[in-house]
Amino acid sequence: MAVYLATYDKIAFCFSPAERTGSSWRLCKLHLLPQSLPGNEQPYQAMPLKSDSLRSAWYAGATVSLGGANEEHDGLYAFNASLYRTNSFGSFEAYYGTGFTAGDYDISAPFEFFTNSLDTTYFALLSKQAGEKFYGGLGLYGGISFVKPMDDYGSEWRMIGLESSVQHEFGGYRNFRKNLPDSIASSLMRSAFYSSVGVSTEFIFKKRKDGTPSGFKIGYGVSLQPTRNFVYDGNSHYVYRSVYPFYFSAAFHFTKKHWTFFWQFNSGYKAINIQMGTTYRITQKRHAG
Repeated sequence: MAVYLATYDKIAFCFSPAERTGSSWRLCKLHLLPQSLPGNEQPYQAMPLKSDSLRSAWYAGATVSLGGANEEHDGLYAFNASLYRTNSFGSFEAYYGTGFTAGDYDISAPFEFFTNSLDTTYFALLSKQAGEKFYGGLGLYGGISFVKPMDDYGSEWRMIGLESSVQHEFGGYRNFRKNLPDSIASSLMRSAFYSSVGVSTEFIFKKRKDGTPSGFKIGYGVSLQPTRNFVYDGNSHYVYRSVYPFYFSAAFHFTKKHWTFFWQFNSGYKAINIQMGTTYRITQKRHAG
């Protein structure tokens, strides 16, 4: 359950761009606030290789996330802890588990400029409520991959993977969105629940049978909850349109004995972040004899 960045339900305040209203110009700056639990940018989940001969295993993970939204004007800082189980069967590998997230979303104060009586944005109210907001979340996640061995050393290609997550958010940032008056928001998502689905592919390499596995994984996914966006229609008007926020992720990792270390880059709709973390395989390998 990552914080992510991205991808996500947004609150859109009418701050900008300029909208023509009669003979005067109404200026707004579009400020988007994602839910704090952009679930499908969940951290990298290590799994045993087919060559490890582990049918199932338990893992524990810890991740730190640093990022921003709204062209990096808003900051996001989070810690994630997870516990999950993996299963290997036939040509497939799967994982499923739960996670907890805690962090801060730093809302930047809106910049008031060229306002007039036609503006509906209450800059004083929004500026007063800007600043760091605590958030937390609990969630369930899982995924499954089709695996193809690549050589005799244990390298493998997890050709196609499917991932999904469902999360529930709580804390000050959630309450901030929940309690905003409708009169100042052009689009407002108050839901504390977030769900997403994504696809991925992953390569893992070993130079020898007892070598250190390393690899990379890329993924793409979308939120299952659409959000309304205030967008330019190309004809000097701004209109509402439903958008399913997306994300893209790229992870690099290596494993040493029970430990896997990874760095993950996430980019989505109006948001970006970097995750650094580790997972520990709790289950011991069985040795013959």
